[in-house]
Amino acid sequence: MKKQFLLIVFISAGFLRCIAQSDPDNQFKDVTLENALKEVSVKAANGSNSTGTMVAFTFKDETRGTRYLFPGWVKGSVIDSGSRLYNNPTFLFNFDKINHGLLLTVDKKDISEIEKADIKSFTLINNQGVSLVFVRIPLINPEVFFQPLGESTGDYAAYKLTVTKFVKANFKSDGMVETGKNYDEYVDNTEYYIVYNGGKEFKKVELTRKSLKKAFADNPKATAYFTQYKSDDVDENYLNYLMRALNQK
Repeated sequence: MKKQFLLIVFISAGFLRCIAQSDPDNQFKDVTLENALKEVSVKAANGSNSTGTMVAFTFKDETRGTRYLFPGWVKGSVIDSGSRLYNNPTFLFNFDKINHGLLLTVDKKDISEIEKADIKSFTLINNQGVSLVFVRIPLINPEVFFQPLGESTGDYAAYKLTVTKFVKANFKSDGMVETGKNYDEYVDNTEYYIVYNGGKEFKKVELTRKSLKKAFADNPKATAYFTQYKSDDVDENYLNYLMRALNQK
């Protein structure tokens, strides 16, 4: 009964946009919330006998990469825009990297996509037990989810954004010269952002010493950090510790 109640609250709060997907490369198909509420609530309480289409997170051999964060469903939790935590053990999740949609199911067949505007943050737990946190930052872009680089306890915070694009095969040959790729591919690109001034401003940066020095040219704490760690590799850990240095009182 408790599981069913939590699921009903989760949906009745206007939290879900229900979808069905028969092919990972197709658009999601909307279904009515009323029908989804009836079906999903019954599944949560009694188990599923659904005849819905199973979603596959794997792809044909010639396709490289994936549009989904995980090869299957994983456990997780969601914090809504009102800071309410939803941590029902019957919920399973995956993340669509193309449209930044958080997918939810209880039976691995009927799937719902949670409305972005209703999400403050969510946590997904991979097969190694590692928690991956995603947050929505309307200041930068309200339609995507960012991953914090470390925990921010001050004015500065760093985030990364994974942007995935589907690139179709473009192989060409005139019998003498071959160009392009003979396979479709999902390509991930990573962007980095700094949020500061009480969350009112942001900067886009690159993981290079030149970019970071330019972004913080007038900040003495940053200058001291660059001098002290001038030989270190500029990676995500470097950016995370730079934020800690900037937040020190």
